[in-house]
Amino acid sequence: MTASLVIAATTEVLRHIVDTAVQRAFNKLGRGISKPAVTTGVPPNSAATDPPTVNLFLYRATPNVMFRNLPVRDTPGAPTALDLDYLVSAHGPAVESEIGLAAALNALHQTAVVPPPVIREALQRLVSHTNPVLRAIGTDDQLIDTLESIQISSSSLDLDTITRLWIAAQAPLRPSACYRVTLVFRDPISAQD
Repeated sequence: MTASLVIAATTEVLRHIVDTAVQRAFNKLGRGISKPAVTTGVPPNSAATDPPTVNLFLYRATPNVMFRNLPVRDTPGAPTALDLDYLVSAHGPAVESEIGLAAALNALHQTAVVPPPVIREALQRLVSHTNPVLRAIGTDDQLIDTLESIQISSSSLDLDTITRLWIAAQAPLRPSACYRVTLVFRDPISAQD
């Protein structure tokens, strides 16, 4: 089961990194200023009067091309590598959502390689989550050791591609940026064979 949770776990690690950065940025602004919520999934179809939100949308998952061509790939128990492409976007009132987006982009830029303690902290926060699926991710003891590497890099899309993404999401175009997350993991079941 652990290998089937790695994509969702990676998204939650990214949410944790972004949420921590947004919280830190809004704490510096002072009391009474509501920080944007950090959400995942299809970008919301929000209006400027909705609460501020920073959203992480996984729009593509592919095998890592470079890793696929390595000879180690055919070895039993060899790690698997995936490229996960995310759209990070800001929603709601311009000022608050743009501050949240800037904090998110800075945090993702500063965290080119996610350290194991950050992965551990992000997943352990899910243990008490009300969503049973997220709680299952947080309580999977092997998952933290399964995630060998999470690397984050910005990527760029041409205007046509990003427009098609927003049309597919059926949401109005919002300030956004794209990131590629390369994930390397070992399936403990395959490793035992």
